[in-house]
Amino acid sequence: MALHIARVEIENFRNFGILLIDPFPATAVIVGENNVGKSNLLFALRLILDPDLSDSVRRLRAEDLFDGSGGFGQAVTVRIAVELADFADDPRACATLYDCYLCDDPPRARLEYRFEPRQAIADIDDVTVGDEEPVELTAADYDWRLLGGPSDSAKPVRVEPRRYIGMKVLPALRDASDELTRRRSPLRDLLDRITPNPEVLKGAAADVNAAMDLLLADKTIGDLQRAIRGQTTDMVGPALQVSPTLGIAPTAPEQLLRQIRLFTDADRRRGLNDTSVGTANVLYLALLLEAVRQRRISNEHITTILGVEEPEAHLHVQVQRRLFGYLLRNEPALMLTSHSPHIAAVAPLRSLVLLRATSTGGVATTTAGAGLSDQQQADLERYLDATRAELLFARLALLVEGDAERYIIPALARAADFDLDEYGISVISVQGTDFAPFRMLLGNNGLDIPHLVLTDGDRTIDPYPATSDGLLRGLRLLDTDTARTALESFPEHPRRDGHRPLPSELDHTARQELTRENVYVGDTTLEVDLARLLPGPFQHAADDLLGTRAAADQQTCIEKVSAGDDDADVRKEFLRRIEDVGKGRFAQRLAGHLAAADLSGLRDVLDAGHPTGYLFQALDQASRLTRERPLLDHHGQNEADDHAEPTS
Repeated sequence: MALHIARVEIENFRNFGILLIDPFPATAVIVGENNVGKSNLLFALRLILDPDLSDSVRRLRAEDLFDGSGGFGQAVTVRIAVELADFADDPRACATLYDCYLCDDPPRARLEYRFEPRQAIADIDDVTVGDEEPVELTAADYDWRLLGGPSDSAKPVRVEPRRYIGMKVLPALRDASDELTRRRSPLRDLLDRITPNPEVLKGAAADVNAAMDLLLADKTIGDLQRAIRGQTTDMVGPALQVSPTLGIAPTAPEQLLRQIRLFTDADRRRGLNDTSVGTANVLYLALLLEAVRQRRISNEHITTILGVEEPEAHLHVQVQRRLFGYLLRNEPALMLTSHSPHIAAVAPLRSLVLLRATSTGGVATTTAGAGLSDQQQADLERYLDATRAELLFARLALLVEGDAERYIIPALARAADFDLDEYGISVISVQGTDFAPFRMLLGNNGLDIPHLVLTDGDRTIDPYPATSDGLLRGLRLLDTDTARTALESFPEHPRRDGHRPLPSELDHTARQELTRENVYVGDTTLEVDLARLLPGPFQHAADDLLGTRAAADQQTCIEKVSAGDDDADVRKEFLRRIEDVGKGRFAQRLAGHLAAADLSGLRDVLDAGHPTGYLFQALDQASRLTRERPLLDHHGQNEADDHAEPTS
């Protein structure tokens, strides 16, 4: 592994009050919503390592200070620190960073940018004198410096590290064609690095001159040149010594090189202004990557840490994946920001850095402490395809078993006037019942994304209450004393050993504990539990999708299920007809009817002890967490209650 950033600390900078990312991945994919600080994080690192960043920019302005810091007048200190690792095999890096060592076996170095009041002012205790008003500091009273070594004994560095350990950030591009035609275009930088054969340049200049002479032989072009000269002379007379001349390019050999332009086709017919925004962005990125490569092979730097902001801009999905794969393979120290689920989906889990905004400033989480095994990590990486990677951007994730829930749960929420998208809630199918890796990934030691688990009870044989596979599955997700006690109390092999029923008090205790831990378990299966509560939409969907006779037979099953007069055979017949259509297709059609359903009579099922109401219990918790009100809190009813006559 090449030299890379291994730890990041930021204090009082822009939207970061206190930010710690430890460990910081060598290849970091920084994801998060808009305006959470992805670009600010890269800019903070540039203050330490970017050789192209002017010192004047390192003198911060008021808007660069964290809002909660109090501003210049409060003697605020801005700290940005990085720790560098894995450079033991590079003698130049060891020599450059020697004054900044934290340890030497293996070597690890620390660099810190600090922006604070000048020492003469900082030495005044709390910037006050007796009972006098605090001295009001201004930006002019501050300065910055670069320190090295442990935080409690850091000293100014003697060798400027950024001259040897550079950082290059490729900005988020929206229209690169304009950037490519500027004087500071990366193409200009690359051309300035090369030294063509002087004789070749002279010959090319002569050919350009001859080509222009040939064009001027055309009467129309010659007349245009004479007209421009005459107009200029008429305007200012001979006092201004200028002779306007048409040409293709300067004929001086040293100037000719700077006139080289980039075309998008082999015939040099299509310029950058004639191509798509996405293609221009790719070309711009290619030039910048080549400039970084040239720096490396010329030994200008020991290494160049590359930051790329939103490389997905204006690129379709396949190109996004291809580009990201290339960067992963070719950049040993890479930081990439993105809000594209297509890129996040193919990023290694160990590389993810998730930024989110909080009331105290931006925070970051990684998967380093999630405790995932290699197999679990590999399974999750295969799972996170472009559709499901949205869980990384969710404010709240609802983890469900399959695709049917992905159609049905948003429809139930709409029926309660609860728009899940509006509140950043994603329904994520785990395609089975193995919720454990997802809980680890999203848990407090992982990415720390709030989430709920919704799973079937899978009680298919015994009458309620009976041992439920769903309850066992849910309890095994918990690491609490109550859950462990409940598991020990469950009958061993209940179905194999005579289908022993589960005591009702144990069922209730288990469900209460699961609800406290945001795990919601049904009674039997999704369709059966929901049909008990909302039989009407099921019958409408059956009428839509089944033949007349099958729909009538299904109505009989629905009536028995909704009345609680069902057994295993009835449930099997009910589910078989749904499976004949296809659970996914049936759920799609059912969702349309559920969205218009009247939920006002379902308040009692929000009780955690009600086994068939688990979907509504989960949605109620999601509503409380995001909207800060119950799911079935109808404003009209509340207003009517408010205006009702008081009772005696």
